[in-house]
Amino acid sequence: MSTKPDLKTFLLIFAGVIIFYLILSTIIVTEEERVIGTLRRAESLVEAEDIGIIDIIDSEFYYQMYQYDDLRANIPSFFDRFDRIKIDLGDLKVSVFDTLAICSLKARIFAWADSMPVLLFGEVLGKSLAVVHFTKNDDRWLIRGIDVD
Repeated sequence: MSTKPDLKTFLLIFAGVIIFYLILSTIIVTEEERVIGTLRRAESLVEAEDIGIIDIIDSEFYYQMYQYDDLRANIPSFFDRFDRIKIDLGDLKVSVFDTLAICSLKARIFAWADSMPVLLFGEVLGKSLAVVHFTKNDDRWLIRGIDVD
């Protein structure tokens, strides 16, 4: 009598391991995925012209000469200027370093004021490079800054 497992048993065990791995990988969310989730949430909030965007901005935020307080004070009037905002993101590359992360991406942002399109960021025929900096605060990723060319 052979104690060697047959091929059928081996394939069942192998299939079980693969299924377990697939289930586990869909349950576990990586930090990179959480950073992208924050970025996508920001995209949705801006397109909805929702001042709730400020909730995912770090208090140490910077963009060119603007700081967090400038952003907080000017977001409502910025959104009031436009009928609609559309963000087109691509080529997302995320790197996470403990409680800091960066996401390099290409983007183009259009807004419409009185039915006239306005290019806010990017090129008419393409996207421009931007780097978004994140910081982790109480298990949440917040946008800390934006660098553009």
